Amino acid sequence: MNSHECNKHRIETLYENNRFGWIGVVFLFVVMLYVMNVTFSPSAFIYLALISIGAVLHISNFSAYRRAVTEVEYNPATWAKTMMLLSAYNGWVLGSLPLKYLNLSNYAHTYFITTILVMSMYGSSIVAGSCKRVHVAWTLTSLLPLSISLTLSNDSELVILGFMLLLTGLPTSFLLNYFYYNMNEKSYRLRMENLELIDQVSVEKEKAEIANREKSRFLAATSHDLRQPLHALDLFLGALSNTKFTVEQNQLLDKAQRSSQSLAELLNALMDMSRLDAGNIVINREQINLEILMDDIVSEFKPQLIKNGISLHTHFKHVSINSDHLLLSRMIRNLITNAIKHSAATKMLLAIRTIENKALIEIYDNGVGIPKTEQKNIYSEFYQLENSERDRNKGLGLGLAIVKRLSQLLQYEVALFSEQGKGCHFRVSVPLSLKEHSDTPLQLKNKPEDVSNIDVSGLFIILIEDENEVRNAMRALLKQWGCELLAGESLEMVEQELNALPYDAPDLLLVDYRLREKKTGLEAILVLRKRFDKNIPSIVVTGETSEDIVSQIKCADCEVLNKPVSVDVLKSYISDIKVNH
Repeated sequence: MNSHECNKHRIETLYENNRFGWIGVVFLFVVMLYVMNVTFSPSAFIYLALISIGAVLHISNFSAYRRAVTEVEYNPATWAKTMMLLSAYNGWVLGSLPLKYLNLSNYAHTYFITTILVMSMYGSSIVAGSCKRVHVAWTLTSLLPLSISLTLSNDSELVILGFMLLLTGLPTSFLLNYFYYNMNEKSYRLRMENLELIDQVSVEKEKAEIANREKSRFLAATSHDLRQPLHALDLFLGALSNTKFTVEQNQLLDKAQRSSQSLAELLNALMDMSRLDAGNIVINREQINLEILMDDIVSEFKPQLIKNGISLHTHFKHVSINSDHLLLSRMIRNLITNAIKHSAATKMLLAIRTIENKALIEIYDNGVGIPKTEQKNIYSEFYQLENSERDRNKGLGLGLAIVKRLSQLLQYEVALFSEQGKGCHFRVSVPLSLKEHSDTPLQLKNKPEDVSNIDVSGLFIILIEDENEVRNAMRALLKQWGCELLAGESLEMVEQELNALPYDAPDLLLVDYRLREKKTGLEAILVLRKRFDKNIPSIVVTGETSEDIVSQIKCADCEVLNKPVSVDVLKSYISDIKVNH
């Protein structure tokens, strides 16, 4: 503990308590003069001057203290001493008055003056509770002279009064002052400890904020760097899938694709959790037709449901909500994925119901269910039931943790109703929109259930990708699909080729977001659209997870695909563009 700081607070309390002490001293002086019937005389004039000097000294001392306390060389002991001397001076002025003017034979006046001085003594024990020397100085100069005078008088009653003051009055005031001093001392030390704790918390908080910023930067860099090779791997595997292989080779390719998909899911889950922890997700609420959103999600999961032998039933109704469709979709996808991977179900039901002012998104399965003792744990990070061997095909145990975090972010209620052996029922409660949905509701793009029959051949695509491996993989894949391609690592290289030959406007711009020399794919798209004087359909492929970046891309009327991009998803997006444009 810093003793200097403790003394500083002690003296600060002393001066605050005595800020207007001079008024009390002047008031007592006037009362005592009145009681003792002091008339104007040279000696009375001297006392009046002395008390005035005391008041001026008191005010000047307080002002000087206020200036000194802000200085580096401030010394609390010095200002405790000045207050002690000032207290002794004012106490002497008041204490000497009865010796000069009090008629001891007038008991009424004597007892009244004694009472006044005793009250000031006990008041001093409290006011000067933070500095014992100040109280001692006041007591010894104000009441001690009168007490001695009373004990030396010839009146036995006054002698008894004097001894009572000396033997009980003064000691009890010292004890009272000692009590208040200890109480103040404990308060100061507790205050200093609290201040030290606050300082420690502030330091630790600053360290945590710095660590969190560094973690966010690290995760952003890691996200981009990890997604790049994984994105290239998916594209190469997609290109290989169009090659004729033996049965055994096709099986190996299938295992490689599933491993790549699992790795992508794990990376996305980790990145999502880091963004949620860092509070970097911005909610973009908009009018959504919940029925269309659910239909779109169902279309994505149908192949996986069929593969796992799960019969799906749906019961949707037209419901309008105001929500962030990306975050809400992620919640629903995670719940469906959890049912597919962990429930061992053969049947699932997805339904939309309305009750009062809420839309209820409900997911039922007839799987193994979750014991009631485990239901409070399933939203914990990395927690999985019946996966002690940590089978990575069953995920990391982050899906429901992300659902819980997103529900808190969106302020939606997620409920679970389940018994062991009787399946699970998850319910997400979303407030209904106050206004009806527009005739052309915002919706996610419906992805075809089977992309093997999709034909995107003949499309002229300009590809800008600064990573050689990704560009080579994308070139091989697009050529296998029969697309005409102009590829380059930068906008400048593409423009050189466009200037060399008379190219028509492309059907699609497929561009990486983060290019070299701190340029972006969005800038490249705007330049190419201006060059051809046409709003060319564009897809921006990015490993960035910033909501601001995604919003900028969408505002430029571009589609966004997050790395690593599934080959099927990429083909379906290109197919949609071919159909619509």
